[in-house]
Amino acid sequence: MKQVQVRSIPLMLVLATKIMGALTQFAAAIGLLHVSKVIFEAATNELLAARDAHESGKVELAARRAALKALVVTGQEFVTGAREVLKRTFGKRYTQAWDIAGFRNSLRVPRTPDKLQAMVQSWKTFLTNNAGLEIAPLNLTAAYAETLLQDMAAAQTAINIQNSTVNTLINVRNVKSEKLQGLVTTLMGELAMKLDPFASEWLAFGFNKPGAKQTPIAPGGLVVTLVGANAVSVKWDPSVRAEYYRVFIRVNGVHTELTSVGTPADLDFTIESLPGNTLVEIAVSAVNNGGESAKSAVVTVQTA
Repeated sequence: MKQVQVRSIPLMLVLATKIMGALTQFAAAIGLLHVSKVIFEAATNELLAARDAHESGKVELAARRAALKALVVTGQEFVTGAREVLKRTFGKRYTQAWDIAGFRNSLRVPRTPDKLQAMVQSWKTFLTNNAGLEIAPLNLTAAYAETLLQDMAAAQTAINIQNSTVNTLINVRNVKSEKLQGLVTTLMGELAMKLDPFASEWLAFGFNKPGAKQTPIAPGGLVVTLVGANAVSVKWDPSVRAEYYRVFIRVNGVHTELTSVGTPADLDFTIESLPGNTLVEIAVSAVNNGGESAKSAVVTVQTA
């Protein structure tokens, strides 16, 4: 059976845990030379540390974005307050007179940090040149506008720096992941040289048995027909890769779950000696040396 290539980091760490347990138990007996538990454990710990650093970096980035978002709200409140005060001078509707305060074509307050910073800069200039319109108790001053500009610029810079940090942490994490993946590949190669393709140790390492077939698909086309009063004939379509099949029944009042009653190699099976006037559920699975498929859809029949 073909080995599954594990790429996701969570699944890689799960596989690494299985491998370390199997190395403890089987490495000496198998005679492994190129991969040891110590090597695997070190690589796993490096990946764990890199993953955690990346996750922490993302948390910090989210916090910095939240800080900028809060400053944007503060900036919007400043511009909104200043706009309402200036309506006494420039009117309640937009005219070109408003352009000096950073408005263009409407009195809408910007939502994005860049556009908002540009407008706050316009207000700073306007209030600097028109100090008589400042209202200190409401923080409608050029000095407050300057503080907002500095805070928003610092917050944006902090985000840019953290974005770069997170990208670096991603790269480090990916390098550690590739290192662990390389050890897995090396281990599989050495096991292939030293283990029988059907050996159970493959499963202990979290791998498929190379000699086993891929698990069959669940059988379809299940048909159940009454044969007399207390027997049923069961037929189904062939399943790809199946070597034989397993038939399950659940007799109401007898079984609490589907129970195996036969393992035919053919595509039909007869079940006899069923109780009369009883609901019977029937399903079929397909089996080969690689494992067993899921069960087919359940068919229910009532005996006479």
